[in-house]
Amino acid sequence: MLPPTTGKIWILDSAYELYGHAYFGSSFPSSGNSFNGLMMGAYIPDTTSPTIMSVSPSSPITLSTQGTTASQTFSASYTDNVAVASATITLDGTDVSSVWGVSTSGFSYSPALPIGSHTLVLTVKDIADSQGQQRTSTQTWTVNVRDIGVPVISNISPTSSSLTLYTRGRSATQTFAALYSDNLAITSAIVTLDGKSVTSTWGVSTSGFSFSASLAVGSHTIILTVSDAAGNKATQTWSVTEVKDTKAPTISVIADQKITYGTGITVVITDSQSGVNWDSLKVSMDNKDITASAKTLTGFTIPSTLLTKEHTL
Repeated sequence: MLPPTTGKIWILDSAYELYGHAYFGSSFPSSGNSFNGLMMGAYIPDTTSPTIMSVSPSSPITLSTQGTTASQTFSASYTDNVAVASATITLDGTDVSSVWGVSTSGFSYSPALPIGSHTLVLTVKDIADSQGQQRTSTQTWTVNVRDIGVPVISNISPTSSSLTLYTRGRSATQTFAALYSDNLAITSAIVTLDGKSVTSTWGVSTSGFSFSASLAVGSHTIILTVSDAAGNKATQTWSVTEVKDTKAPTISVIADQKITYGTGITVVITDSQSGVNWDSLKVSMDNKDITASAKTLTGFTIPSTLLTKEHTL
């Protein structure tokens, strides 16, 4: 209640001021004029909250990435029946208003959001009325950024996914190896041999492995499965057939030969299955071992200087 006043200018140009007063007198004065009589004041609150418009995108939002972040443009505009006093936006509880260029009329910004769940809250406040009361409006976005990046398997050995091994005995040894990586991190790597895990035995880690396995005669399937935290998986499969080697090596010169003096002899030894066991090679001439001097990478050679007469090789 305002005290009784006479001869004072009390009516302002504001509509709120006019509506907020009662008067007692013969007539209602015009704006800016004086009034003689009894007058009273009444507080009329501002009950209208700011209006948030043109909100983009709609919430909730799901984004996908094969990297570590995903970009999304967020925007909104706002107004009030009197005026907007402030606008702020938080990302997971941290104020990013300045970085995002948030003004008292609107904003538009494209942040790079990391993989995971996020909450964005826009808060808009109007000017406080004469009693210090402010009206607030909010807009909330919930965002889930999904990891869809599949782990990458590299440095695969053997490079062929299907191979045949030969053995002279009951088994053959083959080295299997691989490296792997992910846009975030590998959480699991498992190797199975014929359906049974050999992960621990083969020393498989979350970065790679290399192991020389002894495989028995028969068919075998080796599967490497690599997973990340999001459940994305990559696999590498080797199909191996282990065969008993029943074929003897081939020697390029096996019959009696008449050699012209000065030409020498070169013999090539090959094997189409398990390969030549060079440790077993023995070359003798006239019952004398000459392996050390005659042996080559592909067989053996007898120099012409040794061929001076008839010899038994």
